[in-house]
Amino acid sequence: MGKTPHPTPYTPHPTPHTLPPGKTFCRRPYLKPPKPDRQSR
Repeated sequence: MGKTPHPTPYTPHPTPHTLPPGKTFCRRPYLKPPKPDRQSR
């Protein structure tokens, strides 16, 4: 449980830098894709 191809918007992220610095989940989505609903808000 960890190295699983998550069919989430984390993998197909062409530009993770497009989002503002407030989006922590976007800064390191490849290491540990947290819940954007919790980090983003």
